Amino acid sequence: MKIAVIGVGAVGFFLCRYFLEKTDFTIKCADKSIRNLRRLKEFADTKRLTLHRISVNDNSTLEKLIKDVDLVINSATPAINRKIIEIALKHAVNYQDLASNLEDLINPEQLEYSQEFKRKGIVGLINTGISPGLTNLIAGELASKFESLDIIKIRIFEDQRPPGTIWSWSPKVLFSDILSPPLIYEKGKFKFREPFDEPEYYSYPEPIGRRKAYLVYGDEVSTLPRFLKVKNVNLKSAGSDIEFLMALYNMGLLSENSLKINGVNVSPYEILLKITKRVASIKEIIQKVKEGVLEEATFGLVVETSGKIQGERKTLRGYLIFPSIKELIRIAPGSTHVSYPTALIAGIMAKFIKKIQSLEQGVFAPEALPKVIRRKIFSELKKEGLNVALEELTRQKAIPIRIL
Repeated sequence: MKIAVIGVGAVGFFLCRYFLEKTDFTIKCADKSIRNLRRLKEFADTKRLTLHRISVNDNSTLEKLIKDVDLVINSATPAINRKIIEIALKHAVNYQDLASNLEDLINPEQLEYSQEFKRKGIVGLINTGISPGLTNLIAGELASKFESLDIIKIRIFEDQRPPGTIWSWSPKVLFSDILSPPLIYEKGKFKFREPFDEPEYYSYPEPIGRRKAYLVYGDEVSTLPRFLKVKNVNLKSAGSDIEFLMALYNMGLLSENSLKINGVNVSPYEILLKITKRVASIKEIIQKVKEGVLEEATFGLVVETSGKIQGERKTLRGYLIFPSIKELIRIAPGSTHVSYPTALIAGIMAKFIKKIQSLEQGVFAPEALPKVIRRKIFSELKKEGLNVALEELTRQKAIPIRIL
């Protein structure tokens, strides 16, 4: 299979690396940064890999890159989802991305093209990282066990010591997400809340334990009610990463209201963007971990569902705690607690794009994948040492449920 990967930054690099190590795919990797491309060439100089320096504003070059592949993956920015989708449609190329742009924060723009994808006989698999992505897949698996589903709760955990040592994602994207009013789905309707609203103590699986979680914006909420019959959906996050961002928000440093400083109008948000360090490079991350500057960093996710099974009210949940950054120094040196799992999930889903295409066409999120594909993805994760745990929650204990 031929694949084009647009964007080889923190996630795209490890996505290309996954394809090189775990598949026989021919890969075109494209980025505007020579540094990013050189880094990939240093890792693997192979005939299966070609590197392309491009600007996403150059439609002609993008089209040449995409037109003869089987799958194009946007691992750059959701802002170019539409552009990549339209080129993919023109040449009947399967499409995949990591997140939605969501101009109105409710309607994923990719879904607008679903009928065109069906007519072309191709697949648009959207939101395929960890959150969104694996969270959606777990929600789909759990939902399949219910006769009626009342609620889906997504609980994310991001933590690093000391807080704020590295950016797990682009600061601009993180700030944008935090400033977006959290979307919830309540009694069959989409609604907005205030950032960090409705705090609660949630009992995460060990070793995380009980932590305070806050409402934040999550793409999952925009798709789950469209593909699963559910009445309520919300997403909350806990850990030092969210608490660090909440502190910036509460101090007014994310405010876009202008202030006059020495005769110049400027907002705290503009200043913060200018002075904030960029995402650390692979070498910088390795150095920070080895020198103890970054002591630890962890990412975990939980999907909890409640509804009726055989007439009885049940609560099921699925979860996965990913390798910590100290473990990643051995597994994927230079990756972070977010970049590595995001690339891994996207890579595994991409492996099955042809099989998905043979079963179903159109644009959809991972919760809509057929059972046979879900199980294959869970199986691949298990091979990578990542076992998604499912359990039934009762008052007395958690009872394990087998997926495979």
